Amino acid sequence: MTLSQSQLDQALRETGARLKSRGIRTRVRLYLVGGSAGMLSGFLSESRSTGDVDVATVDPDSCWEAVREAAAEVAQAFDLPETWLNDDCRMFAWCLPLGWIDRCQSSLVHGPLSIHLIHRQDFIAAKVVSAPGRPQDFADILAAKPTPEELAFAEEHIDRLEQEHLNPDYSFRDARDILRVLRGNP
Repeated sequence: MTLSQSQLDQALRETGARLKSRGIRTRVRLYLVGGSAGMLSGFLSESRSTGDVDVATVDPDSCWEAVREAAAEVAQAFDLPETWLNDDCRMFAWCLPLGWIDRCQSSLVHGPLSIHLIHRQDFIAAKVVSAPGRPQDFADILAAKPTPEELAFAEEHIDRLEQEHLNPDYSFRDARDILRVLRGNP
């Protein structure tokens, strides 16, 4: 099952309501990346759907278990996949540009739940890095129609990743090829 933009909003709204009903009063900030963030930000078409919501970080982290429990209840109530809201993408956090959290945009507040969405330039840069292995990410970049400045930011991000990668033999050649194609230089 996939989720539309309106279903995402409804599920997040209900998750916030359930946190509130559990007595959670602390502001819980979820930082979203991936297709769901692109959809909720309007970078991607309203016709785009996603299988899950990628939570890159939670603040405070101690509230993540309560959020997961509330999301599991929402999954049952709305007939969603049990893992519709997950933090599996944390293992790929190294793909995100430095400072991405500071550039996130606060989007939705539902009870104690505050949703923060990845900034457009960070979204595009991360998708350029992941696109060689994920065709949907390349399609998302095309749909977002990146500007030359956003592609330059993505290239700077790849330069940094290349310099800092622990395996000197690891190549970002495929990501650079993606940039060439996006710039019209196949």
